[in-house]
Formats: sequence, structure tokens, C-alpha cells
Amino acid sequence: ALDLLFFAFVFVITMLAFSTMLHVQLGPVMEAYAAQDSSLISLLRAIFGDFDIEAILDNSSGYLNAILFLSYLFIALFIMLNLFIAILAEAQVSVRDDEKRLKAANEGAGKPDDEYGVISSGGRLVSKHVTKPVTVALQAWLR
Repeated sequence: ALDLLFFAFVFVITMLAFSTMLHVQLGPVMEAYAAQDSSLISLLRAIFGDFDIEAILDNSSGYLNAILFLSYLFIALFIMLNLFIAILAEAQVSVRDDEKRLKAANEGAGKPDDEYGVISSGGRLVSKHVTKPVTVALQAWLR
């Protein structure tokens, strides 16, 4: 949870930095970047592919604004997304390691294998209260 909090902090700082930068650069010439909040919303929309790089090029005297915008996309989509996936993967590895330790402890204590959690508990319940009585009844009927 602390890793995700750190990720959220870094992501918000990145978003605020780029929205401020593009607000200063493009605010006077483009409606989408005229205010700080609309600039932030435009960058959030850009993450989902809703952006017009040609409008940025048309409203700029050079390529600097387009390079800034594309660098934002690179950082937001590739670096931040990979960081988020790495955090989730690390959490999954941690959970699996905890499950392996719990399984080893249960096997050492003679407890039943709960690898599938509720499903294995339900299976044992059905086996005990349904399968055995039905089997006994069928055997008695076949005699």
C-alpha cells in the first residue's frame, strides 16, 4: 500500500508539472490549456489517446511544445505505467510467498491443504455431507 501511495504522489507531481508547463507554453493560444485545471484535464485525456498533436504544432512557432507534449506521453504512458505494473507484480510475488509459507506451516501441523481457499473447504464439505451419504445409500440400494 505504501508503494501505491508513493506511485500516486509521483504521478500527481508529474501531472502537475507537465500541466503547468503546457499551461504556460500553450495557454495563450489554445483553449484546452488556457487554465491550469483545463490543462490538467487535457493531459488526463491524453493518457487515454484523446489528443491532437497537430493542433499543438499549428499553435506553436517551433517543435518545442510538441516535444514537451510527447515527452509527457512517454513519461506518463511508458514509465509510469511500467512502474505501476512493477508495483502490482511485486505485491503478487509477496502474496504468493506468504501463501507458500502458510502452506508449508499447515503441512507441518497436519492441517488440510487450503491452496484453493473457500473452494477446497466447500469441496471437503460436499465430500463429507453429500458424497459419502449418497455413496452409502447407493451401495445399500445395490445390495
